[in-house]
Amino acid sequence: MRQFRKSCGEFSDAFEKGLDDFSLDEIDGADEMFYRKRYFLKRHRSLVFNSDLIFSNIFTEYKYVIELMSSITEDNGVFKKIIRPGDGTFPEADVEIFLHYNGFLEGGDEPFDASIMRKELPIFKLGDCGLFPGMQLAVKSMHYNEVSQFIFTPKFFFGSLGCPPRIPKGVSSMFFIELLDIKSEKAEKKIHEKTFEELQSLSFEEILGEVEKLNDKANAKYQFKLYEDAIIRYKLGLQVLDNYIVGTAGEETTKNLLKLKLMSNMVQCYLLTKNTKKAMQVCKLSLSPKMPKPKNGKLHFRYAKLLILQNDPEGAVNALREGMLIEPSNQALFSLEKEALVMLKRQERTLVQNNISMSKYLFRH
Repeated sequence: MRQFRKSCGEFSDAFEKGLDDFSLDEIDGADEMFYRKRYFLKRHRSLVFNSDLIFSNIFTEYKYVIELMSSITEDNGVFKKIIRPGDGTFPEADVEIFLHYNGFLEGGDEPFDASIMRKELPIFKLGDCGLFPGMQLAVKSMHYNEVSQFIFTPKFFFGSLGCPPRIPKGVSSMFFIELLDIKSEKAEKKIHEKTFEELQSLSFEEILGEVEKLNDKANAKYQFKLYEDAIIRYKLGLQVLDNYIVGTAGEETTKNLLKLKLMSNMVQCYLLTKNTKKAMQVCKLSLSPKMPKPKNGKLHFRYAKLLILQNDPEGAVNALREGMLIEPSNQALFSLEKEALVMLKRQERTLVQNNISMSKYLFRH
């Protein structure tokens, strides 16, 4: 059991680095090796290695598990249950795909195959012999970023012959699969992959629409507590806006307001990942004179939280009162102000006591 838990997600600190250390240049137009590195580092966060999810399924007979699943074949050979919905399109034939997967044989309590067991993330191509028949059908049924559970009967796994000694004859299997990415030469470039010149050929409304989509996708990641993934998408949106030249002062204001929204969301994600240094950097940039005033008090609230963490309650009170001028009805600002004022009074009392102690010491000597 200890070995199984280790294989399901207990990794060394080397893999706790996350994705935030990658620059935007590396994300934009990333080559094959970058993709492999990016998603291999991501493996400790993949749901397919979540011990609670796995333990709740592998010790139950498959005939009971499939009662909560749907068949994706006419002869009930492959069963599916969506764990986390994806977005975008389904993969087409001949595209390259990146997967995280965790596979178990019926009756087994340890994975017989998993992407985590490999030295680097493998690339599969739909239509070739790299995937067994059931896996081909499974992946074709998935959206980008989807996580699903599958049960493959022997016909769609390794048949009646199996693949001894690793895979017994006539055995069924259970797989947890995450479709990380789809690479297709025919696919149109994503907005953040377009060159500077290609971006300028788009209208301002098109740019705003595409960046809002990136923001929506980032927000979806946030809802699933995938904060680092959300940060990447917020950054990509900022990259697109920074590379687009507007034509009027009104468009510049609109662009900066959207940037402000993305940056405020980034600050929240950095706070939740306890990356206070990055959060403070983005906060200060967001509240600089070059940026428009926020439309609500969220950014000032987050800035105040950072100042409290840095033991600066006076600065936090000032930030909160600026936020109150923008959004007087925001009760969260008033609640945090009370907390900051208590902290400030405690500091002042400590300072007075220290001064008294120092005076007594000097008087005696």
